[in-house]
This record gives sequence, C-alpha cells and structure tokens, in this order.
Amino acid sequence: MILDMAPKASLAVFLRRCESFGMNSRVIKRMAVETMQHMNKRAPASPIWTDLEARWYKSLENGNAAPDWGVYDVDAYMGELWVCWAVYSRKYLRNIRHPRSMVEGGSVVEDLAPVKRVLDLGCGFGFTTAALRQLFPDAEVIGTNLDTAKQTRFARQLGEAHGFIVVPEVKRTPVDLVFASEYFEHFPAPIEHLEHVLEYADPRALLVANAFGTRAIGHFETYDVGGTQVSGKVASKAFAELLRERGYRKANTRMWNNRPTYWKR
Repeated sequence: MILDMAPKASLAVFLRRCESFGMNSRVIKRMAVETMQHMNKRAPASPIWTDLEARWYKSLENGNAAPDWGVYDVDAYMGELWVCWAVYSRKYLRNIRHPRSMVEGGSVVEDLAPVKRVLDLGCGFGFTTAALRQLFPDAEVIGTNLDTAKQTRFARQLGEAHGFIVVPEVKRTPVDLVFASEYFEHFPAPIEHLEHVLEYADPRALLVANAFGTRAIGHFETYDVGGTQVSGKVASKAFAELLRERGYRKANTRMWNNRPTYWKR
C-alpha cells in the first residue's frame, strides 16, 4: 500500500518511474535528499531548490500577471513534489485513517462514509491519488493537474495501475470529498478558484491543508481577494469565511495543528 510505504522505499519506486519517463533521476534524487536534509535542519537549502525558487519569484517582480509556470515542468521540481508527498500529504492521509482522529471517536475516513467520488486537486505525480483510491476502495477517484506536465503523464500511468484518472480541470460533477494539500496557494486568486471548485464539484466535505503564508516554489507573495492584493494570512481568513458562508463547518478532529482541516456540511 502506497500509504504505508516507508519514504526511502517510496523514493526508490518514484525514481525508477521518473527514469522510465526519461527524466534525470540523479537531479531529482539530489533535490529530494537535500531538501529533506534541510527540513530536518541537517543542511542548508539545496542549491537546486534555491535557484528554482529564485527563478519563480523573479517572474513575479512585475506583479502576478505572468508567473513562470515552467518551473513545474523542470525535472528537479519532481524532487520537490516527492518531498511534499513524503512529509505532508502522506502524513495527512495517515492522520485521517487513524482510528481516533475524530474527537467524538472513530476515524475521519469512517466519518466521511459513504464516499462514492473523490477529487484530488493538484494531484502531482499521483501518489496521493493512489492512496485515496486505497482509502476509499469503492469510490471513483479523480485527480487534477496541468495537462501537458511531466508529472501528469507520470500520474496517468500510475492511475492505470491503481484505478484512478487525471483530468486537466475540475469538471461539473458532484463529489463527496475534495482533497487539497498545498494546492490553493498556487493560484494568484485562490478564493475565486475555491468558488469555482465549490460550484463545479459541490463537495459534501473537504480536507484542506493550505500554506498561504509560506514562501516556496509556486507560491505567491500576495493574493488577489476581491480585486485587492492581500497577505497570505488575510487570504487564509477569506478562505475559511467563504466555506462558512457556503454552509461548511470545521469538524472536531484530533489531528495536530488541524491538518488537514476537515470541512463538512
């Protein structure tokens, strides 16, 4: 099960798949290992990561109108995506599976039942989507990602083996659950995008882990909320306010730092 695979083993599997797509596995591995060491405070930031981050933020110097989306298709960025899986998404999914993750008792997975359709927003290379398919074996699981990106081709091949599909955008199809790990901060107008997701997917519940205030590749320094550029903190508050306006409430969970946040109607 992908969710229970140790990080070292999952990295080996990941790198082999990257090689099968003609990607530079040495650069990807270096990015992944050096970033993990930095996160564990055992080394400075990876020079590869620093250069890619500088490239991204340089593209924002004249405003958020023309960001350099090409950073997502650099081989090294795949290493960053693997770190996001190993450190964050994997933990979030293991959290919701924990038998005492709900304050009232039971797991979040049990509280969500029945789940017939899941939407994994910004599914990356698909490990998260595959894990969701394993957590909800009776559900149709759909991932979204940039249609032409290397990571999307990777995810689609994985989907053939694990029973999920990847589409380029949110379709007008109701779902039971939306999962979004470090996703909305990759949009210059995240609240507007959330409105689109709610209108098109009409989810019964959402599991969300945002990081609007974090500086990282693909994140913005400010966000457009109602035509005004605001800080990440303000954007985060507006995000929660919109969900409440649409009839969602935060469920009481035992998950550390409320991540992922469980919103349900």
